[in-house]
Amino acid sequence: MESAHAWLMVASIVAPAARSPAAQSTVTIGVSDVATPVHSFPSLLADLATITRNTA
Repeated sequence: MESAHAWLMVASIVAPAARSPAAQSTVTIGVSDVATPVHSFPSLLADLATITRNTA
């Protein structure tokens, strides 16, 4: 039983990706390189829901 679950205890061999300075800047200030606002997923859904309600 122990050997069957031994793979669960092994550390991942995949290193987490590091963000580039440009990506980190976008996350920090919430504006893209071309000066447009950047949405989070929830804010994008809320914005799209508003557009849908206004056109229906």
